[in-house]
Amino acid sequence: MFVHTDEPVDGHDGRIDAERARALPGPDGHRRATQETTPVASDPSTQRATAGVPLPTDGVGGEVVTPEAVRLGFADATIATRGIAAIVDFLIMGVLMLVTQLAVVFGGPALGAAEWLGPTAAIVLVFLMLFGYPTAFESLWRGRTPGKAMLGLQVLTVEGSPIGFRHAAIRAAIGLVELRVTSGLIAVIVSVLSRRGQRLGDHAAGTVVVRAPSARRRVRAMVVDVPPGLEGFAHRLDPTGATGEDYRAARTFLERREQLTAQARADLASRIASEVGPRVGVVPDARVSAEDFLVCFVARYQQHEQARPDGA
Repeated sequence: MFVHTDEPVDGHDGRIDAERARALPGPDGHRRATQETTPVASDPSTQRATAGVPLPTDGVGGEVVTPEAVRLGFADATIATRGIAAIVDFLIMGVLMLVTQLAVVFGGPALGAAEWLGPTAAIVLVFLMLFGYPTAFESLWRGRTPGKAMLGLQVLTVEGSPIGFRHAAIRAAIGLVELRVTSGLIAVIVSVLSRRGQRLGDHAAGTVVVRAPSARRRVRAMVVDVPPGLEGFAHRLDPTGATGEDYRAARTFLERREQLTAQARADLASRIASEVGPRVGVVPDARVSAEDFLVCFVARYQQHEQARPDGA
């Protein structure tokens, strides 16, 4: 099964090749002719026209690419909003450190603690706040910290999936230098030069920061579970051999399959599955439908992205 969450989807290079794009139908149920993929300006009318449509994206800062291979504007997280969110988080961390430090200073002597406890606790506390605070919140709160949530921001992988501990830890570790040591100067410079507004931590972790969808334009991220009874089959799939393009094509099919005619749905599922199968070590057969194969593949790919060890 798969569920949609009211969260933005973002990713780098969310294109679907022309052959796959032609197989997806338009509103009348017929297959579309090949469409030009020249960028469309990001304007209110364009955004209203795409309200409620789940869209794979071509990266924050930019563009999204619909399953019909038409690029549309997509709101990104600006440097200003990210800066304000960082200030809010820093103020919260400051309050937490102050309260905890006061408790150590005044509570330590009363408990007969050694004199070195205060300085040691202060060093540990600073590390826990600067590294642990963003890591814990972003990994447990689906890419959000209190500051980001207040500004409507969220961290996603470049392929539009929720981030895991590895992503959050890498962002926080590099953030100690580019955000704390240099007061954000390096982060600002790198973000300005990045097409997707990514700082060094984002580049290293493979993440982007996006704005949560407004009420006028809901974009949904997909979280997929392995269908009951197919756990053993899904475990045989090796997602390490698949490409980001394979994942995005399969995910987009699952998002849009209800809009396809029965024949187009079966044909497209079979086509994508036959391309992905050899790369994940399992070729679809009569025992598992092509559609169930794609559900298992997307679920395993998402699990792999969140569980990869550091440096993988």
